[in-house]
Amino acid sequence: MTEKRVSIVRIAFAGLVTVLIAPYAAADEGDRWYAVATAGRSNLRDVCTIAEAQVSLASCDDESVGWQVLLGRTFGKLLSGEVGYIDAGEAVAYEAGGASGTMKVRPQMITATGVLNISLGKRVNLFAKAGAVYYDTTIDFTGGFVAATGLTSKQERGLEPTIGGGVEWNFSRAFALRVEYAEFNVNDVWFGDIDMTTAGIRVNF
Repeated sequence: MTEKRVSIVRIAFAGLVTVLIAPYAAADEGDRWYAVATAGRSNLRDVCTIAEAQVSLASCDDESVGWQVLLGRTFGKLLSGEVGYIDAGEAVAYEAGGASGTMKVRPQMITATGVLNISLGKRVNLFAKAGAVYYDTTIDFTGGFVAATGLTSKQERGLEPTIGGGVEWNFSRAFALRVEYAEFNVNDVWFGDIDMTTAGIRVNF
């Protein structure tokens, strides 16, 4: 396990502990539920390198549009917890030499994170988050990829750490704009780690 991965695992563990202990922190009458929906760039970092190790490539696209839907709960002014569903889009590698072979990777994830909030006045809120991600990924092979791997399809699942952070701008008590970066330290042998940069809206209930 690399030093970076050890650090991410430690931070993610701290985030999960936050999720567990936050409900027992000092209660605040302002505690509330909220929902988040964001979309943006998703990058499956190592898909092209992994695919090229199997066959010669004509092209490869490891970036696409991903999106997430989260449900959160604040616990005082500093802490909150979030759970949600994430669709990380699709990465596709295309076989070279006039062949029509492809390798398509489509990750879907469920996350649970603890969130540390830092308010910069009434309008701006910075946040950092850490926790765990459960991923369920479909990988489909055609053409030369089938010959190289001996597979037509594969399902990869696992539980790994995630970290992230971002900024929110509150334009009313009920709504806020959110920009967020998240890194999913999946380290899967077929597609590596995933990172997403998204923007969207937070709704306070």
